[in-house]
Amino acid sequence: MEPVAIVSDTGPIVALAKVDHLGLLHTLFGTVLITEQVRNELLAKQSAESERIENALAQFVEVRLLEKIQPESVAATRHLARGEASAIQLAYNEKLPLIIDEKLGRIAAERMLIPIVGTMGVLLQAKRKGLISSVMPVLHEIRRKGYWLSDQMLSIVAKLADETDSSHPPSKN
Repeated sequence: MEPVAIVSDTGPIVALAKVDHLGLLHTLFGTVLITEQVRNELLAKQSAESERIENALAQFVEVRLLEKIQPESVAATRHLARGEASAIQLAYNEKLPLIIDEKLGRIAAERMLIPIVGTMGVLLQAKRKGLISSVMPVLHEIRRKGYWLSDQMLSIVAKLADETDSSHPPSKN
């Protein structure tokens, strides 16, 4: 049974909005919870995906206040940006999985035993459920629109998705 809610950091929402796939979050997870800090990051600048993000905020992305921040989550997240730290703290408080891409944030969440998935994992789940036909073209489009994805991770996801990854140029690292 899928969770009825999941917490998200800023990055995955932006990545999926870039390619008009935010609805996958709603279909896969129900309600997407974010913190005020994440909302502020999402709305901080106008971009091509701003309207999609605003629509998601009106439909299935819910801002949840951090009622009480647990000392152990403060310690685990003090080295992170405010949005990431708050998303991890909310997932910890609500005992919900977290969508996060940033490496240090993922490490902190794993240390706190929070189940995590990233943008790539969301797309893999969507393919398994027949919501998208393939993962790699979506990832290449996300990358083309300015969201950083490593060649190494793309190669791993291509194998997991049982798709070829020879159609993309390497990133300029």
